[in-house]
Amino acid sequence: MKVFSIVFHDKNGLIFSTDRHNDCWIRLSDKIYGRLTKVRDHTEFIATGSMMKLVELRQESEINPNLIVSIPNVLWRLQEALSICQDMSRTGINSNN
Repeated sequence: MKVFSIVFHDKNGLIFSTDRHNDCWIRLSDKIYGRLTKVRDHTEFIATGSMMKLVELRQESEINPNLIVSIPNVLWRLQEALSICQDMSRTGINSNN
């Protein structure tokens, strides 16, 4: 999956501009994965792009490994992403932690 931008927002969570359109899971920490789901088309970076939002947290053992995608060459801070996700889980995002 190509990621063109990632926005960390304290109220709206994690938003990704990407070339992917189907739901998938990404690694947020050693044991926690987050599910991305498409919010809308987004053509700022490529004509066929989409905007995806982090909507759920799960343990690796609870998800289908075929749906896990890697995000190569993206420099982001997993701990900050996980922190935002945990804050969101306290305020309504689905989580099984």
